[in-house]
Amino acid sequence: LQEQNEKLEQARAEAEEAYRQYTDLYDFAPVGYFTLGRDGAVHKANLPGTNLLGVDGTKLVNQQLGVFVAEESLPTFIMFFEKLISGSGREICELKFLNDTDKPLWVRIEATCFEGGEECRAVMTDISERKQVEMALQESEQRFRSMIQEVQTIAVQGYGMDGTTQYWNTASEKLYGY
Repeated sequence: LQEQNEKLEQARAEAEEAYRQYTDLYDFAPVGYFTLGRDGAVHKANLPGTNLLGVDGTKLVNQQLGVFVAEESLPTFIMFFEKLISGSGREICELKFLNDTDKPLWVRIEATCFEGGEECRAVMTDISERKQVEMALQESEQRFRSMIQEVQTIAVQGYGMDGTTQYWNTASEKLYGY
């Protein structure tokens, strides 16, 4: 009996250590982990996930994840979640979320369903910085194209690596006749 008790005690100690390691990995991961129900309610979330949404973990449980999604991203989220629970495999989307700061919160969600579609596990990553850079680049390109288009006296063309015309301003149209 003593030998069995020692083995059980060792097994318990190993299980506790494994649980501690799992908890550390789960709560100190660089991304948000979420377990969602088929109805979209949050069942579990790690510490980075609750911090990302700016909500206390106890208040997040049983909340619909959709309430955190910005109105402009809601159609994308609904379509993403419907595909996710249909069981077609891993789904990925990028959404704008609501938060209490003046900066928009953009996230990338990768998720898949388990338990016959009754439970979904999702990884949420903050991509706000990347989105800001993308928007700044788009604005810069638009300003550049607008400026080049408005130049009436200098013909400007842009060509792809294969020699096809990618851009042609108004002065080029006048100079070449088309």
